Amino acid sequence: MQRLSNALLTRDRYAPALYRSQVSALLKLLNSTCNKCSTRNLQRCRDAILIHILPSSTRTTALLKYLVSLGKAWEPRAKDYTPRPEELEGLSADAVPPSSAYKRLHILCILDSVLTSITGLRGSSQAPPAYQHLNLANVIVDLKRYGLSLFKLAACRGVMTADQVSDQLKQLATKWQELKIFDKDEIERIAATAKTVQDRDWNRTLTEIALDEQQRLTEEKKAEAEAYKWVLPVRHGVKDDPEAPWWELPAANGLYMKSTRGFPIRAAAFPRGGYEVTNGGREADPDLKHEVTSLHKELLHCFDDFTNPDEVQDIDALGNKVWKDPERPTRNYWGFTYDGVEKARENSRKFRETATGYNGVPMLPPDLNPFDEVDGAVQRARALAASRGTGCGFDRGGGRGRGAGGSGGRGGQWRGPPRGNGYRGGGRGAYQARPY
Repeated sequence: MQRLSNALLTRDRYAPALYRSQVSALLKLLNSTCNKCSTRNLQRCRDAILIHILPSSTRTTALLKYLVSLGKAWEPRAKDYTPRPEELEGLSADAVPPSSAYKRLHILCILDSVLTSITGLRGSSQAPPAYQHLNLANVIVDLKRYGLSLFKLAACRGVMTADQVSDQLKQLATKWQELKIFDKDEIERIAATAKTVQDRDWNRTLTEIALDEQQRLTEEKKAEAEAYKWVLPVRHGVKDDPEAPWWELPAANGLYMKSTRGFPIRAAAFPRGGYEVTNGGREADPDLKHEVTSLHKELLHCFDDFTNPDEVQDIDALGNKVWKDPERPTRNYWGFTYDGVEKARENSRKFRETATGYNGVPMLPPDLNPFDEVDGAVQRARALAASRGTGCGFDRGGGRGRGAGGSGGRGGQWRGPPRGNGYRGGGRGAYQARPY
């Protein structure tokens, strides 16, 4: 219970914040529903879970684990248990808690109410805003997994006649089949489990649940490893945009073009989406992972210490660069060695000699020139305005459009100043009444 309390008290950006008093009330409601599974308690418990717990994956996992732990804690009654008379007659009073078998059944009813509600939202576009970030399919998979574990716990045999809940479990399996919450194979296994209630052993059930949990953890680790798998992109371009134009590509494409084709670079030579990456689509080798990790750590070291302005030694009092470091006479101001600078120049000369050039590369087509889009929009606006008989922008004129006479004129060209700014206008298509 302590883990669930801590998970509920932890702030979450998607779920509403809960105070300690609210968490205590929610846990009390859960325990009350396990003892007395009335319709009112079940609805209140379901609504609280849907509002305060389900939007957060951390809270959801903590709740499901807590419910399974409760089911494991309520073992079937021993053979030497002395029942009360009201239990044998099925007339237990309200003050007397139910048997452990019915407590496990009530836990399953709580999860069933939540699972039924969330399944109805799976194919609906009217999901609450708090669920917009959730993958409801994954949430339903988790609820179904823990629901099967709770079903196995509820199906364990009981010595007393009052502990047999096979009829309720069969009804629940029929409900899941009608609502298509589980597929056909899972329903068959659930129905077989409900039929063998009297033959299921408690310890064997706990072993099966432990194996299921171990398998679930293995699958989660495998999925996490696949999610963090270092797979190189096919092209060095924009994520989720394989047809990115040249002006959106990373600068490394231009550097590669400069070293292969020469300088100055031409935009029409860029391939759509960027240049292909060596071993693109495959997992990165260990050497590349080590280099990237080392570079990332080295970059983070820049933020380890605060630079005191008084400790800066490469700028004098007048702001001039002091790049002649007596302790490093073979390095320039930026820290590069003279040998390295000369080697870079040699590589640059080698690239210029082996450059393939831009022979056969056409000029930018209209779909690759971003300025053509703006110019085209302006031309379309002017054409639309001309078709309606009016100018646009500074070219707005009289009722007859560009170059024609206004509502009070006879047409012809304006014989006044080249550009006017009043009622009598001027310029192209301005109001052209007859001059006095």
